[in-house]
Amino acid sequence: MKADTMDEKERYCYEDLGPLGRSNKLASQAMVFLVRGLYASWKLPISYFFTSTSVKHVDLSILLIDAIEKLLNCGFIVTAMIRDQGKNNVVALVKDLKMTKEKPFVELKGQKIYSFFDVPHIYKNLRNNFKSNNFIFKGKETLFKDLRDVYEIDKNSGISRSLLKITDSHMNPGLFQLMSCKLAMQLFSNSMAATIETCIMSKQLKSNTALNTLDMVKELNNLLDVLNIFRQRGRYNQNPTARVFRTTFRINVKINLMKPSIFSNCEEDADTHLLNNDNLNEATKHNIEDFNESSDSSSSVSSVSLSSTSFPEESVVDDYTP
Repeated sequence: MKADTMDEKERYCYEDLGPLGRSNKLASQAMVFLVRGLYASWKLPISYFFTSTSVKHVDLSILLIDAIEKLLNCGFIVTAMIRDQGKNNVVALVKDLKMTKEKPFVELKGQKIYSFFDVPHIYKNLRNNFKSNNFIFKGKETLFKDLRDVYEIDKNSGISRSLLKITDSHMNPGLFQLMSCKLAMQLFSNSMAATIETCIMSKQLKSNTALNTLDMVKELNNLLDVLNIFRQRGRYNQNPTARVFRTTFRINVKINLMKPSIFSNCEEDADTHLLNNDNLNEATKHNIEDFNESSDSSSSVSSVSLSSTSFPEESVVDDYTP
């Protein structure tokens, strides 16, 4: 089940929260609850509400539980609820529904309903927080300044450009650009990672945190690639089902298992190499030392034997007869 809000600008109506009653305030937003199938591609709006401001977290949790209970009474099997990371949404889940990191679900009628934040909004909030705060990724510091410096290097390049889709709106987003999920996901792309790596290798980017930022951008891009794999199975699928997800996941696992090893037709194990460069160098060193020792000893013996033998020169000449 999904829930989301949208601005109501062209139509005029009064605030209406269904079971929570109405008011004489003019509505400016609309909130919709929608269900979709996991094993079949279908969607169905089940309720909508008009509000003058953002729905309070207490009212939101009441409406959410009421909608889930009615779906369960109708025979639906509700497995998860998905929302964006709005402040009231987070407070409703954590404070009202008592969800935690260890318990990311709520139990209704003996069934666990898990809560998820949608990935595009996670990337958007990640970008917005990264602009004003340094991140610690895998124990290492990363900076948004590295992305901005790479963009300026690429923008001022007189040869060619790599970041063709990255604009000033990505680096310095305005009020509406901050709400764009597309701009955030384009920022953490493979093109950005490749450009950062090129600037590091060419020594144009001189930053102590550049490699850390590169690793983080690569990880975020790989996560999006994994999700896109399931959408592109057979053809681009805007709404992949659980069956498509399971089938695509199984195929990709098989492909990775059958991938040729970098060690030819063998797999690396706990073997100990009998001969390697270190052993060869050590053996050569010992052979040279042994050879030097044997040479010294043989030369000393020869010198002793020669010095101990005397040949009287005169006797040799006198005894010689032609």
